[in-house]
Amino acid sequence: MMEEEKFIKRGVLAKRLGVSIRTLDNWAMNGVIPSYRLGRTRLFHWAEIEKMIFENAQVGGRNALGQPPATGGEATIQHQPLK
Repeated sequence: MMEEEKFIKRGVLAKRLGVSIRTLDNWAMNGVIPSYRLGRTRLFHWAEIEKMIFENAQVGGRNALGQPPATGGEATIQHQPLK
């Protein structure tokens, strides 16, 4: 990872994840990924996004923590706020 990053803007995150800004906005508004508002600017905490990706990555039918995937055809992503 580059120098220590706390928050990044949506354009940067969209590029890193290979998705459109519109998709990223939809994910944020629907609670799929954690985001923060600072006035009209939506920011993302890169460490939270990395953690979410790691915990939900599917490898051999299980996520990176060895847990089976969510059932019912829907992905469930949970995150815990930083303390």
